[in-house]
This record gives sequence, C-alpha cells and structure tokens, in this order.
Amino acid sequence: MKALAFHSTQFDIIDHEGQPWLQAAQIAKALGYATEDAVSRIYRRNADEFSTCMTQTVKLTASGNLRKEARIFSLRGAHLLAMFSRTGVAKEFRRWVLDVLEGAADSQGNPGRAWKGDPERHELAIKMASQVAAEAMRTVLHAVMVGDINWRCD
Repeated sequence: MKALAFHSTQFDIIDHEGQPWLQAAQIAKALGYATEDAVSRIYRRNADEFSTCMTQTVKLTASGNLRKEARIFSLRGAHLLAMFSRTGVAKEFRRWVLDVLEGAADSQGNPGRAWKGDPERHELAIKMASQVAAEAMRTVLHAVMVGDINWRCD
C-alpha cells in the first residue's frame, strides 16, 4: 500500500509489522479535529477497548534526524476511533476505513469498488478470496499449533 488519502488528508503510511498503520495526528485531521489531542482524548477514554494490535507508540523520524514518539493506529484501530468520534465526517471516515480494510483499492491506493458493473467478476473474486482465506487459515493454524509463530496479540 503506497499512499492513502481521505478527502484532503494524505496519510503517511507506517509499515508496522507488515501492516499499514496511520498516525494519530493525521487521523485527527481526517476526522475534522483541530488538534491531535482530540484523538488522544478519545483513545484515553476508551483505552480498554484497544489492543496492541490496534494502537502502539513508536519513534518516528520527523525532520532531519529528529525522532519523536508518536501514537499510531492500525486500520482496525482507526475504525474504532471513528466509532467513538462525533464529528460530521466520522461516519464517512468509518466507511472509508472499511473499504481500505476490504482491500478494494484502485491503482492510486485509494478505496474504490473494483467490481462496480461487473457482478460476474465480483463473484469470481469472492470465490478466489474464500479459497485463499481457507488456505491461509490452515497455514496459520498449523504454525500456531506447532509453535512456529508468536500467536499472542493482546
């Protein structure tokens, strides 16, 4: 995933453990808040609903060699933030995040429904995705059961 944009907010994707994560400051902007602190307050009020698979603090390089600590959110975490948000754009942002999570992206990395107007292709894509998901599930189950990977994600 190269880039994501929601309205006028361009997200700098953080590749964290092979997954796209978003910065709290950019999520705040996308949700229509004036400052990052609004997202921080939402997170603090509801911290018990976020797992480490949804949010973490990391050191990011800002300008030059300056490193700053920043809170980042997985796409699931960004969706949960938007569930708690009361801004006028929160509902649209939630739909946008779900589209991104579904992987329905066009060539620019922006969400879009590739199957519009082509129900046969959509049906084929669903069948193929189901087969891939089943194989992935078998692989993950095997890896966890034989102890090859860390299966805890609290």
